[in-house]
Amino acid sequence: MRHLLTHVVEPNRADRRTIAQVINEAIEANEQRQVNRLLASYGLKIKEERQPGPTPAYFLAVAGNHAGLMKVFENTHWSGGASQSTVYTQSLRRLPLASRPEHPLSIGGVNMRVTLLPLSGSDSILPGSIDGP
Repeated sequence: MRHLLTHVVEPNRADRRTIAQVINEAIEANEQRQVNRLLASYGLKIKEERQPGPTPAYFLAVAGNHAGLMKVFENTHWSGGASQSTVYTQSLRRLPLASRPEHPLSIGGVNMRVTLLPLSGSDSILPGSIDGP
């Protein structure tokens, strides 16, 4: 998980940010739609779920098989071989509180099977909490 969250997005920009930083900033500024366009190139999406109370729950949807994620995990033990293109998916699904929705989710306009990982609350995969002020 750390490898994915610390991957640098938009490496040519002066303000190099990691995937975790981009996600945190998007949720804090309520700009998930704009950031999801960037994250889609990595097979990722911030998914917001309304729940009772004032604060929605946020999840990171990770595509089960995506060229952008294969590039992130290239040359790691999560990359798999030609016949094991989803080693990272198998590993992510073993994480506590990871879930797999019954139906595919649209990422970048393409329906994909995903693994959902919590981004908010005490179970967040992100370092620190995005719930506080």
